[in-house]
Amino acid sequence: MGLDAFLAEVRDELHALRADVAELKEQNARMAARLPTQWASVAETAQATGYCEATVQRLCKTGRLPATRHGRKWLIDLSRVHAVDAEDVAAAAAEARGLRAVEGDR
Repeated sequence: MGLDAFLAEVRDELHALRADVAELKEQNARMAARLPTQWASVAETAQATGYCEATVQRLCKTGRLPATRHGRKWLIDLSRVHAVDAEDVAAAAAEARGLRAVEGDR
């Protein structure tokens, strides 16, 4: 098998994997839409996600967590929380400091 044939095979496999991921995302969204709302405080969300309360508040303020504000308190819909990764946390922290996250800094 030549290099061109190998690369074509890899491209085909990657295309199939991307289609599988897209289908799984759609299925996940459909299942999430059927979940009942589960409201949680910042402290409860911090405990559930493993992040500190200040980080959870930043993620709420920047819209990265599905939350609503009631007076001075945030309520987060835990049934809609997706896995928050390090990139989300870094971007929220950068926005909180008034900085722009630069793509090449990661």
